[in-house]
Amino acid sequence: MTSFIQHSRTLYPALPMILGYLEPHEQVQAQLTSQVWHKAYESFLGIFARVQSIGGLKEKYIDHLSSSDSFIFPIVRSFGKQLDPEDKALGRYLTKVLKSKYKISPEEMFHFFHELSSETKQAIRSLDFSDTSITDDDVLTLLQLCTNVDEINLSKTTITGECLARIPHISQLKKLNLNQCQKLTTENITTFLSTTKVLEELYLSYTPITGNELLFLNLSLLKKLDISRSLHINSESLKKILSMTSSLEELNLSYLNIVGEELQDFHLSPLKTLDLTGCNKLELGMLSSFFSKAISLEELYLSYTPITGRELLSLNLPLLKKLDISNCRYLDIATLTEIFRHMTSLEELFLSRTAVTGEELLALNPLQLKVLYLIGCKNLHSKALKKLFNKGFTLIELNLTHTCVSGDELSSSHLKHLEKLNLSACQFLTTKALKKFFKNSCLKELNLSYTNITGKELIPLNFMRLQKLILLECGNLHTDVIQKLLIKNERFRELYYSHN
Repeated sequence: MTSFIQHSRTLYPALPMILGYLEPHEQVQAQLTSQVWHKAYESFLGIFARVQSIGGLKEKYIDHLSSSDSFIFPIVRSFGKQLDPEDKALGRYLTKVLKSKYKISPEEMFHFFHELSSETKQAIRSLDFSDTSITDDDVLTLLQLCTNVDEINLSKTTITGECLARIPHISQLKKLNLNQCQKLTTENITTFLSTTKVLEELYLSYTPITGNELLFLNLSLLKKLDISRSLHINSESLKKILSMTSSLEELNLSYLNIVGEELQDFHLSPLKTLDLTGCNKLELGMLSSFFSKAISLEELYLSYTPITGRELLSLNLPLLKKLDISNCRYLDIATLTEIFRHMTSLEELFLSRTAVTGEELLALNPLQLKVLYLIGCKNLHSKALKKLFNKGFTLIELNLTHTCVSGDELSSSHLKHLEKLNLSACQFLTTKALKKFFKNSCLKELNLSYTNITGKELIPLNFMRLQKLILLECGNLHTDVIQKLLIKNERFRELYYSHN
């Protein structure tokens, strides 16, 4: 590092580019090493590298930076067409920083916001204040000065919607998320929806809407609609809404009291994703009729519904990529084999808390399936699972939580692509089987919570690849073994551990 700093003057033109490969806290440390690095850090290109880096962070890491007294978010301006065409990096950065600052102090956020130039404010195309204490007045202030906003996320807030009803230029809005906004008023939402012209995505889950408000919207352009858990929606309004759509690709109606008749006049051809989770009053004949017209469906969620499985035979099964039929008590297990045989493109399958044995899964295409959830499946046969996992599946994620597996089902398997494995609450795991499997595994995430492991089973794990290990409430765990593993593997990232 010393020799690198000594030669940093000759490398100066490349230093801002190097900063772009560092995490924000590493960037701060780098600029403290010498004046040359500090100059690069404060340069135009250096600031751009910092903005790009922060804009790519997850929310929790930006919140950590916000709470640090030693870190200052740069007040920025447009970086120009060569560096940042359409100001996308700048806009992403500002969206995340404004939310993070608001959570700490609305006054601090507005102080930062008002220091931005008018030109810079126009780079903000997305406002996200979900799960914050933001008010209608604060949203209104922001929208009056950010006239290019085309995405708004105010989910889990107490707004009434007045902020949307009072903004005339919001007609360009394409995406609006108001999930779990319990204070919304029918009048405000109706006023807003009647003025918006190009809305493509609308999320109104768990809100007091009746459905009549949506009839004022240009429904023909809508591509994604979520009105799940909005229990005041009446069947007649829903039927009208769906009959007026023609571009809908994703629809979430989960936990609504629908029977299926509401879907019959729906223009289905573009629909790719449908969520009917928890719709326990569905009439199966109507569902079969609906599925026969859903020719483009790729994702289907039917958990906690009264289906038997035979309704799925009406689907265009070779096209389906994701299926969730967890917690379906009335499944005809014999029918599943026939269904799976036709699902040649299936990538994700959720069968948790069903009566499957594992034999049915042998009909699946092993080269396609990437995610398999069998949580709480009490009827699984060890031999069937062994046979299944030896088929050369390209599984990336496997969840066997609360099942009776011993680990022997995995020990001689060919799951060389597996990255995420959950065996929590599996009480019959054996040390020998786990060690054998872990020796040849390339796991990135492993959950062994609520099991009887001692810790010795973990020794063969490839900790150079493992990023996340969860060991909650493992009563027989030897803490000294864990300590040795952590000392030996300094690059290990996340450990979640608790012990009575």
